[in-house]
Parts: sequence; C-alpha cells; structure tokens
Amino acid sequence: MAAASDWRTGYRRYPRPARRPDPHRAARRRVRAWSRDLARLMLVVSLLVLGVLAVEMGRKAMTVMVHAQTAQTGAQVAAQPAAARG
Repeated sequence: MAAASDWRTGYRRYPRPARRPDPHRAARRRVRAWSRDLARLMLVVSLLVLGVLAVEMGRKAMTVMVHAQTAQTGAQVAAQPAAARG
C-alpha cells in the first residue's frame, strides 16, 4: 500500500548541498539521544510507581471493607437481646 506522501518521493526543487561533518550537530545528536534515554527511564519509573500505588490502594480498600463488615457484624450482635445470644 502506498503512503500518502509517495508523490513527493525523489522530488527536490533544489539539490541539497553536501554537508560537512559538523561537531556541533554531532554533540546535539548525542544530547538528544541522552535526553530520550532519560525520558524513557522516567516513564518506566513513573509506571512502576503507579503500579505500586494501585496495589496499595487495593490493599487499603480491602482493609476498609473488612473493618466495615466486622463493625456491621458486631453491631448486629450487640443489637440482639442477651437471651438470643446464648
């Protein structure tokens, strides 16, 4: 399948001048590569932190639900007359 920009392939109004090796361009390329690596690392770390937070939130929710269920059961037992409790 042809890309939408295939009509431009090989089209150049003016020939591109030959580029000389430029140390400044090479330095910028290295900095960009370093910045990309740093951004990838930050993305991985942030995803790990979000995963840990999700697990901790789930654990906290389960604890709250168990405590609420225990309190409800205790309230039901306390509401029964002493003779019915045994």
